Amino acid sequence: MAASDSVTTLMDEVLAHIAANGFPPDVRRGAHRKAPAPLAAKTLGALTLSDGAPLPTALARLFAYDAAWLGTKVDQKAARLESLTFGELLARDHEELAEYILSGTQKILPGACYPLVLPERCNEASLIFAYQAPGTGQPSAGGASGDLPVLLIDVQDSPILIVFAPSIAEYLALITDVITAKSLAKANVAVLGQIVGKARAKRIRQGVYDLPFDAG
Repeated sequence: MAASDSVTTLMDEVLAHIAANGFPPDVRRGAHRKAPAPLAAKTLGALTLSDGAPLPTALARLFAYDAAWLGTKVDQKAARLESLTFGELLARDHEELAEYILSGTQKILPGACYPLVLPERCNEASLIFAYQAPGTGQPSAGGASGDLPVLLIDVQDSPILIVFAPSIAEYLALITDVITAKSLAKANVAVLGQIVGKARAKRIRQGVYDLPFDAG
């Protein structure tokens, strides 16, 4: 099955689940009870990632159904999806931790972060976002769609980095119970190794990369 076919199949099931059961709640914001609010076709047709790279197919499918629930923001005038640096994301949600983990983690994650819904299976002391490495346009995620991987940083105790899903399509399928976390485990570890780099990959344990306070 081609990657595009996999995305189509996953998104068909994701959207069917949402239509039947509603949008999965965000652990911090609670349930999203509004009716689907699709993005205008003209805007969607021109929409890109924040650097002008093509919009992942899974996002295009979702935004054609609803563009309000996921938590991403669209610059309507520029027709681009808004992103944050890791520092901006950390300051928004956990400013008190910035001085401890910001500089080292920004070396690992220097690209664009697109905040997403934090599913109920995660604790509130987490950051979840689609990640776009700098200068790569739309990097291969090693998953069903080859789009952006979805990363999670848990800062509840010692900060850790994991790959929540190797692609946005699989993230959406996971939080709507279309697929299981176990089915993504191998791909997640492979993507994590690509993100942290060969020199740091030896510190990955059971799919988890520790972010020590002096991470570098």
